[in-house]
Amino acid sequence: MANSAYTAAIQLLHEVVIPAGFMASVTDRDNYRRLWARDSVLAGLAALVSEDATLILASRNSLLTLAKYQGAAGQIASNIETTSGKVSYGGSAGRVDATLWFIIGCGQYYQQTHDSTTIEQLKPALRKAMAVAQAWEFNDRGLLYVPDTGDWADEYTRGGYVLYDQLLYWRAQQDYIKIMDQPLPTIERLRNLIQINYWLAPKATNSSYIYHQAVYNLAPTIPYWAESFSPFGYRSQFDSWANLLAGVFGLATQSQSNTVDKFIAEHFTEQTHYIFPAFYPVITPSDPSWTALKQSYSFDFKNKPHYYHNGGLWPMITGWYVIDLVRRGQTALAKKYLDAIAQANGDTFYEYLTGDAYQPGGTVKLAWNAALYILAERTLQAGKLLILTDT
Repeated sequence: MANSAYTAAIQLLHEVVIPAGFMASVTDRDNYRRLWARDSVLAGLAALVSEDATLILASRNSLLTLAKYQGAAGQIASNIETTSGKVSYGGSAGRVDATLWFIIGCGQYYQQTHDSTTIEQLKPALRKAMAVAQAWEFNDRGLLYVPDTGDWADEYTRGGYVLYDQLLYWRAQQDYIKIMDQPLPTIERLRNLIQINYWLAPKATNSSYIYHQAVYNLAPTIPYWAESFSPFGYRSQFDSWANLLAGVFGLATQSQSNTVDKFIAEHFTEQTHYIFPAFYPVITPSDPSWTALKQSYSFDFKNKPHYYHNGGLWPMITGWYVIDLVRRGQTALAKKYLDAIAQANGDTFYEYLTGDAYQPGGTVKLAWNAALYILAERTLQAGKLLILTDT
């Protein structure tokens, strides 16, 4: 029997359905009342496990809309105002993850529905999307180079070889192979590049997969996956979404997951109400990166300490930990985090909560909050992964 939190999440997804697919929110604020690539794909993943025909159709329509407005080079739009046809491929920089989530969304839609007619319509867009993603390697060495503000953390201070985007690239290649029924010989290289260059406890020695030896030699030894590196060094922030995706996607070993679990248990339990910050630790005015952070925004500055990307607590991100815990058989702990998400979402589904005072922040009625609650709840009920599997 569905609980009230699940029912509210399903209801919210119905509220954001339009003929073109899923909007990010019903709230008309800062472009949220648009079809966003990553948000609509996440809503689509939830639709696929919900067994709700209306939502599954919206998942299909979202993918077709994203394909319709694909850029000439193959890039998928960050967001689309479907009434006017106004398209944004990014703000200060393009959004790399929009294209990767599109490929993943297509793969998961096909795996769950076996709708070959729709997939045939999407294949030309998929080919172009994968081609432009491969071009973003630039040096043809296997990792995507992401511009500053070039993914979901679009007002945060990071760029270069970002782990989150490499993980999506790896998962997108898996889905692409299944749809196209053709090999991508680089996929195993990418897995090895991620393992060697982003897991630094301990570091590898004499590996041919070390991307930049001088930078690697100076990298910190940290008990979690590194957020990113560039020609100028490593960033040692804890990127919650990336660390959780490494587990859900099956790239992390059991030993690596155990190490990350220990870090999580020390930092993101009672003190954060069992909700994950986007990044940790918080950037403060005394940090060298504060000046850059304070200049990085589209409408108004959101990243005060403990707010938004800068230490805000995100129910959507936390849903991925529930999924990974279930994948590893830790259902009791998964239930504790799921209950925390339900409490954080309430009936308003605020984007995030402030990290210092646990107060609602950002936009209300966020579709991806509802989506990840649905995914987490259904995964816990099933006791296994329902999406993003290897079969």
